[in-house]
Amino acid sequence: WVEVDNDVESPIIVNGISDGIFTFDASAIGKLVRCKMTNATFPDLTLVYEVLLQDKPPTGIESITNDKLKITIVDDELYIENYEGNGTVQIFDVAGRTVGARFIAPINNDAQTINISHLPSGVYIVRVGNQGAKFVKR
Repeated sequence: WVEVDNDVESPIIVNGISDGIFTFDASAIGKLVRCKMTNATFPDLTLVYEVLLQDKPPTGIESITNDKLKITIVDDELYIENYEGNGTVQIFDVAGRTVGARFIAPINNDAQTINISHLPSGVYIVRVGNQGAKFVKR
C-alpha cells in the first residue's frame, strides 16, 4: 500500500490483515492510498485499487436511495422504504449468490426491516421486485 499525493507514491503502514480486511493506523485517515496486487499464476495481470481511507464506525446509519427505493442501515437492521407493491426482498453478495430473501408487503407505508447481523462485512445488492440498490455492511 502506498499513499498517493499529487501522483507521488509514499509507503503507508498496514497495521494488520484478517480475512482479507486491511487495518491502517489512524494517521492514514483522509489519505488516498493505492494497492497493486499481482499473482504468480497470472503474472501479466495486475489489480490496482485506489481507496480513500475514511473514519467510519463499524456500525451506524447509512442510507441509499435508488429512484423510489430507499435502503437505510442502522446497526444490523436493513430498513426498506418506498418500494412498489408486495414483493420478495432478495439480498445478493457481489458474486451474485443469494444470501437472504423475505416476502414483504406495505403496511401503512412503514419501513420493513430485515436483520442482516448474519452477513459479514461487504458490499451487497438488495432487490425488491424490479427495484434495486447497493449497500455496504460495515
